[in-house]
Amino acid sequence: MNVAKSLTALLCLTGCPLAFAQAVEHCPRPENISRYGGVYIAKTHAQDHEWLGIASNGNNGRVMRFNEATFYPDTAESTQGEIAGCTYKLENGSINIAFVGKTSERPKVILSRGNAWTRESGPFGIPYDSCAGDDAARCAFQIVQK
Repeated sequence: MNVAKSLTALLCLTGCPLAFAQAVEHCPRPENISRYGGVYIAKTHAQDHEWLGIASNGNNGRVMRFNEATFYPDTAESTQGEIAGCTYKLENGSINIAFVGKTSERPKVILSRGNAWTRESGPFGIPYDSCAGDDAARCAFQIVQK
């Protein structure tokens, strides 16, 4: 058995989520977000997922810039969890767009470390990761396959 097959088998047996991860996803760049009235959408690399946001009253216009992304880990030490959303400045106000799949559940993802994610402690000590800056594509993650 060659090394690649052995490593793949080992990863599958240990239940490592990286063995089931897909291509790298990231918050969409502002120019890749389409607007249909108050609905904002963007495509992902995965065909069965998309970015979706619905602007609340008073928040509208074209997407001006990326603000930040928020991720909630499954446990305090984990890099696996859920993307809460990516926030953007609009011409008037702001919008949070969510990473959604075919079901109503938010997909489980794994953060791509070595990029812009920073672990922080939120209200009541709940940990989360934040990713901010000029380039939304730095906020990278992978979808975990079930």
